[in-house]
Amino acid sequence: MILCVVAILVLPLSAWMLDLLLASNLCLAVVILLVALAVERPLSISTFPAMLLITTLTRLGLNVSSTRLILRDGYAGDVISAFSSWVVGGSLIVGVVIFLILTVVQFVVIAKGGERVAEVAARFTLDAMPGRQMAIDADQRAGSSSREQTHRAREQLQQESRFYGAMDGAMKFVKGDAIAGLFILGVDLLGGIAVGILERGTSPLEALEIYGRLTIGDGLITQIPALLLATSAAFVVTRVASSTEDGTATPLAQELFGQLGEQPRVFAAAAMFMAGLALLPGLPGIPFILLALLLTGLSMRKSKRGAVERSATSAEEVLPAKLAVYLPPSAGAETRAALVVQVDALFRSRGLEPPDLQLAEADGEGFTVELDGLLVERTSSSTEELLALIEDLLPHVLTMREVTQLLTRWRDREPALIDAAVPRHLSLYEFTMALRRLVADGLSIQALDTLLEVVLSLPQGSDEERLHQEMRVALGYQVGRRLISEERTLLLLAEDVRRVLEGALVSEGTSRLNLSAAIQNEIIDAILVDVRALDASARVAVVTSKNTRAAVERMLASRVADVLVVAIEEMSRAEALGLRVPIRKTTSMIRT
Repeated sequence: MILCVVAILVLPLSAWMLDLLLASNLCLAVVILLVALAVERPLSISTFPAMLLITTLTRLGLNVSSTRLILRDGYAGDVISAFSSWVVGGSLIVGVVIFLILTVVQFVVIAKGGERVAEVAARFTLDAMPGRQMAIDADQRAGSSSREQTHRAREQLQQESRFYGAMDGAMKFVKGDAIAGLFILGVDLLGGIAVGILERGTSPLEALEIYGRLTIGDGLITQIPALLLATSAAFVVTRVASSTEDGTATPLAQELFGQLGEQPRVFAAAAMFMAGLALLPGLPGIPFILLALLLTGLSMRKSKRGAVERSATSAEEVLPAKLAVYLPPSAGAETRAALVVQVDALFRSRGLEPPDLQLAEADGEGFTVELDGLLVERTSSSTEELLALIEDLLPHVLTMREVTQLLTRWRDREPALIDAAVPRHLSLYEFTMALRRLVADGLSIQALDTLLEVVLSLPQGSDEERLHQEMRVALGYQVGRRLISEERTLLLLAEDVRRVLEGALVSEGTSRLNLSAAIQNEIIDAILVDVRALDASARVAVVTSKNTRAAVERMLASRVADVLVVAIEEMSRAEALGLRVPIRKTTSMIRT
């Protein structure tokens, strides 16, 4: 491209070639202006400073070629002739005035303002670099961003600083281009008069008429693209666009018209003002009446659209919340604030995203909960009972949509692991059901990478019960922490009991037992003997093998309250990670 510009400066061009290049220059300026309006972020056109330099050099090269043709032949193609006659009406004075106006607008208004904005943006970007760099490093250390995300953030930061620094210099190209345009106009005009008088023997007025018109046409055909490019550069450096909910920026043109249309009453007031001007004596009424009608139509259209959007918003507001709590009238602001904090902590303790909790006043006393618009038939008399109720509902809150969002957040950190596990190895539905069971067990699913590794470690199509067992073992440290925090007394099933249960399993990976009711009751009675021998306030956890844990849990559920059942393998996992939970008692031996 630069070599072509050098060739234009040195080699003479024919008139038709100059017409083609001038038209291409104008077309390129229009395209760049439209791109500057449509682009979402300035960095989306990071080559813009280089683009300004190339177009400026090209335009100066075309000025040199057109000057050569004007002074040598007194003719510089149809494009310049058309601009010198049609655009300015064949008047030299009109052409000079239009050219000076365009130059002043470009130099004083656009180029000067854009240069200042670019200078300030470059300075602010440079000053903010250390703080933003430290923020990126802090996110990486905190685990909020992966190594790839950190690398991309650093690259974007460096690219942004280089871009605004380059734009600071490129705006000086635009400013210098306006000055060069004035200088070239004066040189062409004086040179044309000299050539006409000295070489062609024309009178001064005739030389001024011939070469003046061509010079003005040449100046306009190059100054208009220069004005468009200066405007494009100003749009880029003054770009401050908002972002949508998914993080993407809004194109400038779309945002500009959107913000202008947000206030329909403004259009109505402007319409009344135009109608008032149409009634003034001496002013032509038709243009102002047409504008008043146009503004009135826009106001009515925007008002109707705003009403539709408000009705849609209100319709969304009456949709049932994911989780709603109805509090008694006696609950004050402190109770409400504390409840929001406690519910938030409860969800986060299970690795779930806290919901947008909706609080409302109940008709009577007591707390009630509504899930997905359905009232839960259970009333709580205190916030403790209410939190226990919400904890029981946590598995139902975890839907496939929530799991999909959880996988999406993890995809940036472990893309290969997620792609290999879900849904390639295990369907999204099966994975959701497995996570629900863990949440129901009081475990956190925050360590999603550990759970995905368990999925991949099992053969494809493994039983749901086996998957649950292995996931619990992988989260053994959590199980141990819960036992310690709840001060559980651990009762280990005797070896012969575990052997009987292992042999009674219908198949591997299931929790169904092929045991008579009498033997099951004998096992439960043996456990109850040891439970009753403990302190009345003691909280118990029964320890068995991972294969029989679910079966023992099912047996005890009907007769024993608040008894956890954990696996020996879960305890071993906790001990391997440095957490030891002592087993204080062993169940009595039984006869089978």
